[in-house]
Amino acid sequence: MARSGCSNPSSFSASVVDVEAGLKAGREGFPTSSVDHRSRLNGPQRRLSARFPLRTFDRVGSVTTEGEGEDPLTATRVSRPVIATTISRHQAAALVVVVLFLASGVCLAVAPSLMPNSYNWVRHAISETAAQGLARAWVARLGIMLSAAAILLLAANRELGWKTHSRSMHRLYAILVVGLAAFSLKPWTAGTFNEFEDVAHSVLAPVAGVAFTLGVLLVSARRAPTARRARVLDGVVILATAMLPLVMLSVPNVAGAAQRTVVAVGYLWYVVEAIRVTRIGRRHTYATG
Repeated sequence: MARSGCSNPSSFSASVVDVEAGLKAGREGFPTSSVDHRSRLNGPQRRLSARFPLRTFDRVGSVTTEGEGEDPLTATRVSRPVIATTISRHQAAALVVVVLFLASGVCLAVAPSLMPNSYNWVRHAISETAAQGLARAWVARLGIMLSAAAILLLAANRELGWKTHSRSMHRLYAILVVGLAAFSLKPWTAGTFNEFEDVAHSVLAPVAGVAFTLGVLLVSARRAPTARRARVLDGVVILATAMLPLVMLSVPNVAGAAQRTVVAVGYLWYVVEAIRVTRIGRRHTYATG
């Protein structure tokens, strides 16, 4: 009757000896490349190597795959970088910043349609959609508050590389934006209003504009030499925040359109800064100040 298992003990012992010899030879004289040495293995050695492939994670963004890692025959550790499948905490926070700015933009874009028919977005300012005594002014105020939250979150993101004075200036700007939402202008329509709120808003608005411009200047001054596109955007933003307020004062009939252009350019600048955090391997474009 035939018996299962190995019928030739001497053949089995020879195979074991071959495997042990292969292990010893691999540790002493085989090449360090896992691809090169596999072509020189005999049958039992290949089966042993294929049976025990190691998968190890060396760092974020790098993973070793089958045939790599610490090979059982050569004890050689090799790794191959691959695209990371997860995002860091800073990158997730940057994505939240982008979402907050998009939500804020939607609120400010919808707000004029909720105003009385006498409201004209070309002539009237954004702040007037959040004026005192208006039933739906909360929409514009919400949009303003969302932008302030986004700025504070972005200023706290260490991946940007902003220095302390840059962060402080943008935080100050965000706080002033909160003040603009808290203290509303008087309505352009007839009605009672709180004069203190109206004056406070009128004082905070130009101070906030100066704080934002200084914040952009401080960041731009510390850009990496290779960040040419970022410097161009910085220049456009600074020029817009300096010139368009003058247009608002000199041509009141287009004050609303001019202010919306300033706000849109500012939102774009912050969103681009946030997007840079999510771009792995492009830290040379980040602000260093």
